Amino acid sequence: MAENDKKLYPLKFKPVSRPLGYGTETFHIADTGEVDSAVLQGWLEGNTLGEIMETFLDGISGEGPYYYTGRQFPLMIRTLQTVSDSPVLVSPSDAVAASRYDSLGKAKLWYVLDASKGSFLRIGLAEDVSAENFCKLCADGTLHEAMNNVEPVRGKAYLIKPGTLHQVSAGIKILEIAQASALEIPVCGGGAGIDVVYDVIDFVDLEKHCGCDGECHCHDEGCGCGHDGDCECGHHHDDGEDHHHHDDGKIADTQEFTVTRLELADPMHIYPENFGSFLVYTCLEGSAAVRPDDGAFPCELAPGESVLIPADMQDLVLFPQKPGTVLLESVMLRDLPPQEDAA
Repeated sequence: MAENDKKLYPLKFKPVSRPLGYGTETFHIADTGEVDSAVLQGWLEGNTLGEIMETFLDGISGEGPYYYTGRQFPLMIRTLQTVSDSPVLVSPSDAVAASRYDSLGKAKLWYVLDASKGSFLRIGLAEDVSAENFCKLCADGTLHEAMNNVEPVRGKAYLIKPGTLHQVSAGIKILEIAQASALEIPVCGGGAGIDVVYDVIDFVDLEKHCGCDGECHCHDEGCGCGHDGDCECGHHHDDGEDHHHHDDGKIADTQEFTVTRLELADPMHIYPENFGSFLVYTCLEGSAAVRPDDGAFPCELAPGESVLIPADMQDLVLFPQKPGTVLLESVMLRDLPPQEDAA
C-alpha cells in the first residue's frame, strides 16, 4: 500500500461484472466484503477501496460519513441488467443489519437507464397486509400479486427504503446508487424458504405503499443547488447565457445519500471541503473531463463510468466534453452529532 503523505486525486475503479440469477451486475465503485473495487490509475493503481480506506480513513469518506460507517466506504455504484424477473427482495435498516448481520443496511436509488416494452418494477404493497397473510403469500409464491406495479421510465428514479419489498422484471437496465451492503434478502422466488420469511417479518414494511415513496421524478435539468455563481453547496457555475439551474435536480435526499442530476452545459468548479464528504460523479450521457486544480491525475468520464472524489482532495473542475452531458452527483451529507457539554 502506498504512503499516505501524497495528495489524493480523482479515483476511477476497474469494473467488476458477475452473474445474477436474473441477469448481470457490474460494480463500478464498491467495498461490500464480497466485492472490493481496485483503482485504475495514478499512484494508488491496483490498491482496493478497502485498502485505501484503511490508510486514509476520513480523508476518503469525510468526517461525518466516517463517524457513522467507519472504515467501510459507505456507498456503492452498480449497474443491473435483467434477463428475467428477480425474486421479491427486501433489505434491513442499519440498526437491524448491524445487530443481525454485522453489516450496513441498504437504502437504494434505482435510476432507470433503459426499459423494454412490457417491463415493470414492483415497489411496496398495494394494500396493508397482515403478518400472517404475508407469510401465506410468500409460501404460495403469490406475493408479487399484492405489490404495486410501476412502469419503468427511462430517466426516472425510484428511492427504495429499508424494509420496502421490491422486484425488477426482465428487460430493464438500472443504475443503482446504494449503501455498500450485500444484504438483499429474497422472500418470494429465488429459492426463498419460510425460515427466511420469518427472519424478516419484524422489519419488512407491511403497510400500503404508494409505489414510489414520493421521491421519483423525471428531471430535465439542473444542479439542484438553486444558486448561480459561488454558493454554499460547494459548486461554482461558470454560467453561459443559456445555462439554468433548478431545485428539481435533486432526486434523493436521505441520511444515507443525496443524489443530484447535473446538466453540465458549462464548466463547474467543485470545492470538496464545502461538502464534508466524498463525492461520486457518474456519467449518464455525453462525456466529462475531471480536472483537479493542481493538475494531478485528471480523468475522463464516459457514459456508465464513475469517479470518486475523496473528501480531502483539492478543488477541481468538471468540463463537459460533448453537448448534452449529464452526470449524477452522489454525496453523504450527514453531520456529526452535537457534542454534549462537559459536566
